[in-house]
Amino acid sequence: LIMGSWTAGIVSIGPSLSDYYHTFSRDIFVGVLVVIGVFLVTYKGYDKWDKVITLSSGIFMICIAVFPCFNGERTNYLFQFLNPRVTGYIHDTSAAFAFSLLGVMSFFQFTKAGALMSVNKKRRNIIYRVCGIIIWLTVLLMIFLNSTPLFIWLESLVLWAFAFSWLIKGQALLKD
Repeated sequence: LIMGSWTAGIVSIGPSLSDYYHTFSRDIFVGVLVVIGVFLVTYKGYDKWDKVITLSSGIFMICIAVFPCFNGERTNYLFQFLNPRVTGYIHDTSAAFAFSLLGVMSFFQFTKAGALMSVNKKRRNIIYRVCGIIIWLTVLLMIFLNSTPLFIWLESLVLWAFAFSWLIKGQALLKD
């Protein structure tokens, strides 16, 4: 998103990832969120809770994309009949739930195992739990640091922690 805006001549880093909706990077922002959302919605989980968590997270990701954050001015967006502040509230709430559910996936779902756990599964579980805790603590920090320059970095930390957790889950590292 940042590099996409740089190509359009915008050199400053935005206050949040969601603010890139209001830049030349809008299509990248919306496209990536919808692709991730659709992936999570269609993901066939291991059990009922896995399906519920990924489905919910995917729906929230799509809501983040189609209900842009409030930036103080009226811009083009899908649901023009809604007040921009309302779409902003839906956006913020969806982001909080989506990010929190990423922590749930990492901390609870990824750590499930059978009766016997390999040494690497035990190591992976530690990583999953650390990533889940990082996600949740960062989401809490985001509530208090909402209007600060740190916010975009906190959002990025959530996404990187989950991405690392997902890579481990796919056994790109610490294979059995």
